[in-house]
Amino acid sequence: MSEFDREALFVSKIIQTQKVWGLKSNAGFATLASNEFENEEGQPIPIVCFWSDKKSAVTIKKKHWKNFVPVEISISEFLEKWCVGVYNDELLIGTNIDLKLARLESEPLPLAIKILEGLKNTDVRLHLNSFEDASELEHKIREINAE
Repeated sequence: MSEFDREALFVSKIIQTQKVWGLKSNAGFATLASNEFENEEGQPIPIVCFWSDKKSAVTIKKKHWKNFVPVEISISEFLEKWCVGVYNDELLIGTNIDLKLARLESEPLPLAIKILEGLKNTDVRLHLNSFEDASELEHKIREINAE
């Protein structure tokens, strides 16, 4: 499956269910080191890991993140808090990591734009805390991404 197909599958699934899944412990959410991107010091950029369904998160948890618990995140929270927050922390988002730790490494703002564009063709209404609606959130993300 191509990276484009993997990302499209992640986006379509979370739009359909309006949920994203993470794995959390007392230390925070599950992360990996990037295989593709490095920071200015030549170190791999950390990736915060997310799944489009609970079953996948639980399956990988059993092998790689045994002390973590699956956490449901609304699509609104994922867009507003996680995509923007991960960007502000200069991290990446890893989607649908599998048992071999294969994943798509995404920059958070372009991923958020793809999700918001996908939502335009649905009746899904986002319940946002810091923005009036999805249009305002998309405008702000595009503005930040253009900088």
